[in-house]
Amino acid sequence: MRSSSIFLILMLLFVAACAKEEKQVEKTLPPKAAAKVARWSATANLNNEKANMAIDGDTATTWYTGSRQAPGQWLKIDLGKESDISEVILKGNPTDYPRSLVVEVSADDRVYRKAKEIEDVPKGAETVIGFEKPVRARYIKMTQTGNDNVYWWTVGEFEIR
Repeated sequence: MRSSSIFLILMLLFVAACAKEEKQVEKTLPPKAAAKVARWSATANLNNEKANMAIDGDTATTWYTGSRQAPGQWLKIDLGKESDISEVILKGNPTDYPRSLVVEVSADDRVYRKAKEIEDVPKGAETVIGFEKPVRARYIKMTQTGNDNVYWWTVGEFEIR
């Protein structure tokens, strides 16, 4: 009887410790990131259900194509309102960067204009796409135009400046 009481007490202590640890692990986004996440939305032609992970303020969560890189794969971000954009930054895995990319912008999600085309994206965990002059847009659509027979296209976090 005594050993079962000790076991029960130990189990209760273990459960309480796990609950406390879980609360400490819970993330809190900085106010600026939280406001962005609340206003922005993302869609994609592949793995659309995970598209918002590219804008959730957490590089540990990712949107990914789920297949090898091929022309026509796209990720679109709705900024919620028109903004002046000097750069688009894609953070992610150093092997899953887009091989070639076209960035298009739109005010209304109907008419898009090409803002930048990069034929050979530099390898790395962060892809910075700068524009000659800032562009004004609400929607930013990035379309993969390259190929990779092994790696997916992954975006851990999308940012603008």
